[in-house]
Amino acid sequence: MDLEQPPPPETSTEVLKTWKVIGYRSFSRLLASRHDFLIFRRFGALISRILLRLQNDISIEEVRLNELEAQHSTGGAADIHNGSFRREELPERSELLSRIHAKLVQYTSNTNSTLFYRPPVSRRDINSLNKWFYYACNAILDEETDYINHFSDLVQIIPKHWIPLRNFLEILMFRNF
Repeated sequence: MDLEQPPPPETSTEVLKTWKVIGYRSFSRLLASRHDFLIFRRFGALISRILLRLQNDISIEEVRLNELEAQHSTGGAADIHNGSFRREELPERSELLSRIHAKLVQYTSNTNSTLFYRPPVSRRDINSLNKWFYYACNAILDEETDYINHFSDLVQIIPKHWIPLRNFLEILMFRNF
């Protein structure tokens, strides 16, 4: 693996500026170097909250659409063709359907998220990233590394497929260190 090294610091004081010398450039390379390190937050509670809001918004628009169509399909209503999109005579209905469509696109893209189906991240992988944060002191702002402390909300983009033999071999390997 050919990882380009950051340029050497120009002065001895720059060695202490890990945020300048190392930063996201090196951290991104670390994450890309092994699938195990592609760990991010799922934001499960926030996604759930957004889905609940979208669900509510869509339901409100659905009621408006049903009321509008009920109003224009009674015997005393004007003769408006309620069976054609091409001859739409109610601009309000077209606007409602456009708003519903936009909300449904958001809703379905969030409900189909594969992040919900990812297995939990191993403690060993979380510890590896924490060690990098520790040894690359201040390379990434503390507030931006805090995501790694949300254990139950972390996912690996490319999860490991564990088989008993691999688990056994990794335990043996790490015992020797």
